[in-house]
Amino acid sequence: MTTRTHFSFRVDTWTPDGESIIEHVAPGGLIMDALISFFALRPTFTFLGLRVVWYIYLFNMLVQSYIAVSTIFRALAQKGISWEAWSPNFIPLILGIVVQLALVRIFLEVAAIIISNWQSRS
Repeated sequence: MTTRTHFSFRVDTWTPDGESIIEHVAPGGLIMDALISFFALRPTFTFLGLRVVWYIYLFNMLVQSYIAVSTIFRALAQKGISWEAWSPNFIPLILGIVVQLALVRIFLEVAAIIISNWQSRS
């Protein structure tokens, strides 16, 4: 019985003739394999996982935008400035949000293409 590295993150125990695998020895378990795959840029999510990531990101953007706008309104109210006078400054805020959403959406689409190509190869 010999042990050799089959993949960069997995150790297999092979038969003495080297023809078949007896057992897979995962040094870090499932979590470590997932982390290694994630940081090595191997596809780790499914299409459902990408959809969940997208909705979580959308929710996060809504919460952050609400907090930012409410903080701005509160600061303006404390200084006695009407929000109508400050409203042209909302354009960069809204533009930044739209750009972030578009970039994340593009990256998720690229990830979906990579996953579909990865699944068709295996």
